[in-house]
Amino acid sequence: MKPFPLIGALLLGLLPLAAQAAPVFYSDRTSFTNDANPNGSENFEGETAGTTFENTPLNTGFMTLTGGPIPIYPDQGEANIIAPGGSCSDNSDPNGSNYVCAYADVFSSMRVDFVAPVTAWGADFRDIGDGSRSTTVDFLDSDDAVIASYEFTNKGEGQAFFFGAVLEDDAAMSLVFRATAPKQQTTDLYGFDNVLFTVPRDVPPVPPVPLPASFVLLLSALAGGAGFSRLRRARTA
Repeated sequence: MKPFPLIGALLLGLLPLAAQAAPVFYSDRTSFTNDANPNGSENFEGETAGTTFENTPLNTGFMTLTGGPIPIYPDQGEANIIAPGGSCSDNSDPNGSNYVCAYADVFSSMRVDFVAPVTAWGADFRDIGDGSRSTTVDFLDSDDAVIASYEFTNKGEGQAFFFGAVLEDDAAMSLVFRATAPKQQTTDLYGFDNVLFTVPRDVPPVPPVPLPASFVLLLSALAGGAGFSRLRRARTA
């Protein structure tokens, strides 16, 4: 056996794999729109104000929101709800209409699940990561592995801004918003609205759920029985 093919194979094995492009984060909606070419949006106006997603998933169409418990605001319904303008807190109203009012601490995160994978996602935010608070959003793939993260921190009290991410070579099936630091300021009450997202054009439509085989056999039997009854009546007529 010649050593050269073996040595070549070993050298090829040592070569680094092609690096994936890093996610790109945006603070400007226009730049994000130009680069992401979003083909979907959500403004939560179709939801009933006051609907909670605390410990209960809320399907808004393309997204499903699920928030954790709110120990700081027990039984007050002040967070993890679809809120009308200004009702969640003094500063968490992004634009005066229905929006997501969410809560994060070290024990409670908020999750957003998508119907199909997205290569870009962005929204108008307010009051997240303000003061000494810090909240991180993780972008997760279909296996719940983190493919990108962004930390909201050192924002001004009541500051409104746009945040968006283009994932380049990846696609996300979920987002998780979680409080990260510091411990004495782990509660973060914030709002977001006017969501934009991009679903790859080559994603196939969700196939219809097939009927169980037993149900198909039952339908065939019923159809056969009906045909036999008509034939029998025709012969006796």
